[in-house]
Amino acid sequence: MAIDVESAVMRLYEDTSLRDAISDDPANTLLKWAEDKVIALAEKHDDDEAFEDEFKTLRRLIKTMNRYGGRQGAMDGEEKQKYMGKLVERAQSLGLPVKQPKADDMIQAQGVLSEEDGINALIDMLAPSSDEHKQADSIKKASTVAGGLVAGLKKASSTADGLVAGLKKASSTADGLDPTQEPPLEEDEETVPIDPYKLGLNPLKPRPDDTLDTPDGLS
Repeated sequence: MAIDVESAVMRLYEDTSLRDAISDDPANTLLKWAEDKVIALAEKHDDDEAFEDEFKTLRRLIKTMNRYGGRQGAMDGEEKQKYMGKLVERAQSLGLPVKQPKADDMIQAQGVLSEEDGINALIDMLAPSSDEHKQADSIKKASTVAGGLVAGLKKASSTADGLVAGLKKASSTADGLDPTQEPPLEEDEETVPIDPYKLGLNPLKPRPDDTLDTPDGLS
């Protein structure tokens, strides 16, 4: 059964705990990113229960990103480490890539990022690298090419099977024929004796059954 993506996205926007620590603009940035993750989860799962399990984890991740982005200016190093640890753990459980050096930089940063910059930094930390993008594109391209080759091989195999079947049929028909035997007559055909005289094959020789006229007195 298909996952109701629209309903899941609405649930994100209706949950105020996912954006209560940041203002509207960074909240919209975060939720727009989350929409793409919901779509990815729906493509990954056909089962509602499996989807809901990961959807809950995604919501916890978004909540952590929201609070880290909005409160990082008031956090000490230990608290930043705690929030970042939860964020990384939840992202990895969803199969999202984590750029650990960026996570470490955010924890150790002395300055305070704006809410918008903080959310964008977290999103970038969880974004695939350019190499991972290229690898994914290569896999998709290879899969498409392989699919085309398989289809071509199946078509060629089907054509070859048809040719083999035709050759077998022709061979079987040929095996049933005797090249020294004339083909049988049709039911409505009749054999007609051939008169060589009518065909002019030997016009100088009298017909065997002809009676010659002889002069009287000769025997």
